[in-house]
Amino acid sequence: MIWLASRVLTAGDPRAEARSAAAELDGDATSDELSYALADDATVVVIGWPEVIGRALVRRGDIEVLTIDTHGEGSGFARRLEQADACAAAIPCEGVAAAVASSDVVLLEASAIGPQQFVAVAGSFAAAAVARALDVPVWLVGGVGRLLPGRVFDAVAARVGAVTEPWNDEDELVPIDFVDHIVGPAGVLPSAQALRDCSCPIAPELLGIIDDG
Repeated sequence: MIWLASRVLTAGDPRAEARSAAAELDGDATSDELSYALADDATVVVIGWPEVIGRALVRRGDIEVLTIDTHGEGSGFARRLEQADACAAAIPCEGVAAAVASSDVVLLEASAIGPQQFVAVAGSFAAAAVARALDVPVWLVGGVGRLLPGRVFDAVAARVGAVTEPWNDEDELVPIDFVDHIVGPAGVLPSAQALRDCSCPIAPELLGIIDDG
């Protein structure tokens, strides 16, 4: 939504820009790229019920999915995959280290990606940190509109964890340094390369709205 609003607010022809941005969202190939890139018979770890990742995994019946049951969503996602004849298991949060150690790649889904951090569902930081310690690759899955410039991302990030008990928050900030590759509509790219391809302009008036909450 922030990406779409930024493009419309900074465009010379807002209606045409809105149509163009909507077409990009509708044609987002990120799930297809992820589905194609995963190795045959791989074992992957995911957190909760990721939307973009989920579409890719449903297409790949040969992938074993270990879904960390954060916020009670992992069990439902595992059942959805099983209905699609995929191999899936819901893993309790306390089993995250063992799950990562048993996997070939950790797939994390970001709702927003900045130059140094990204916003993801709670539990992502722990999975990424364990993966880094065990040398298990981490792929960050974004998609159209989720890569934001620093100023815009900072305004979004300021609202994450800004609660009395951040351990109860649904989302968390994770260092981008934990990520090996970023998956987007252009495919699976090294993090540094993917971060250079930001199509979100900066709309100062929108920053004020985000900051005010």
